[in-house]
Amino acid sequence: MDNPLIEHVKEKFSPADSGPLLIGVSGGVDSMVLLDILASFREVVVAHINYGTRQDSDEDERLVRQAAAARGLTFENRRAAPIQAGNFQEEARKIRMEFFQDVAERYDARLVALGHHLDDQIETFLMRLIKGTDLSALTGMSERTSFASITLVRPFLDVSKRTLLEYAKKKQIPYREDPSNQSSSYMRNRIRKHILPAFEKENPAFKNTALELLEELREADKLVDEAASEHLSDVGGQSVKRFLDLPGIVQARILKKMFTPLPQSPGRALKDEIVRQLRNGGNFIYPLQGGSLIKEYDRFRVEADTSSASKFYVEISGPGTYSTPEGMIVVGDEKISRETSKTFELWYNEITSPIVLRTRRAGDRLQLPQGTKKLKDVFIDRKIPPSARDRTLVLAVGENVIWVPEYDIRAVPPGDSRYIYTIYFIDSHQTEQT
Repeated sequence: MDNPLIEHVKEKFSPADSGPLLIGVSGGVDSMVLLDILASFREVVVAHINYGTRQDSDEDERLVRQAAAARGLTFENRRAAPIQAGNFQEEARKIRMEFFQDVAERYDARLVALGHHLDDQIETFLMRLIKGTDLSALTGMSERTSFASITLVRPFLDVSKRTLLEYAKKKQIPYREDPSNQSSSYMRNRIRKHILPAFEKENPAFKNTALELLEELREADKLVDEAASEHLSDVGGQSVKRFLDLPGIVQARILKKMFTPLPQSPGRALKDEIVRQLRNGGNFIYPLQGGSLIKEYDRFRVEADTSSASKFYVEISGPGTYSTPEGMIVVGDEKISRETSKTFELWYNEITSPIVLRTRRAGDRLQLPQGTKKLKDVFIDRKIPPSARDRTLVLAVGENVIWVPEYDIRAVPPGDSRYIYTIYFIDSHQTEQT
């Protein structure tokens, strides 16, 4: 009778998973046990990467090479070039995925098996929870993940490391421990050595409880994703009304999907700001990294266009707070003393809507005491650097600029004018006083 763990792993594969199977083997207990089990019933190719980060990295390679040879298996190895200072884990992952794709292509393999286990899954969950993330990231690693031309398979995600250690001891499978796993310099190690044991002391079944929670989170994540995808089917942008009627968690997922073409991902603060702007009702352009979010009447969309990244446009439709890349515009119907802001009394005689706050445009003009002057020339006179001009915000009616908040440049008001609003510009570098 086969070992229960072998039967468990067999159930993770279907008849459709025929053909060679690539196994990523580091030399640790998880991957060495995975190698032993898969080689007992599958055609496998062993793949190992030597990063050369430790003095005994060659010993890891030698152990994996010997294990493959003892079973008559094909062994593929790559010695990675030294990784420069930076995010080692991310760079190592890129090297690893490129290696797996290359080997899989040469052996016509579609699946790559990895030894991540339940303890890895729970540690990853706690790390992301501590750092702060969204629902999708909290669901943890999936048993199957498509990556370019290959599919990563993790048959041990519901198997504890203790079970793997017991299997290795019973079968006398040699493995190597990475000395860095004992260092408390890494968050994962601190969780493994201190936090998880404390949880298990309070609840001996904590790992099973966490596993059940992760399964429920994946189901919830799937429902949220389906709801977001349904609303993303709209043609010509998203309906503002439908979007604002949705639960916040679905709104966040829609924005995440809309931001896909951009290098930026919408965090909680940005998501809340976008929702607030949409509720204001006016049209606007909100600058993003590599593009813009554009709201026109009852619809909004995200455009990936680096040339429009510096553009900003929002209608001043009445009293309220309007966020900008440079600070906030606070519009009130009475004068308020604010020492930390520039103040502007907006006249309404001879001014027609819409009044907009935007970045400058070619042809913008300003009414000064000596006559009308191009805003470009005013900037030149003030020695405002060219690099700052295109991102400078102006309050305008059409092409007539009436205020440049950042530099407090004002147009001359009509002769018989009164203010209808008092507007405060609060620079992002200043502290708002209430």
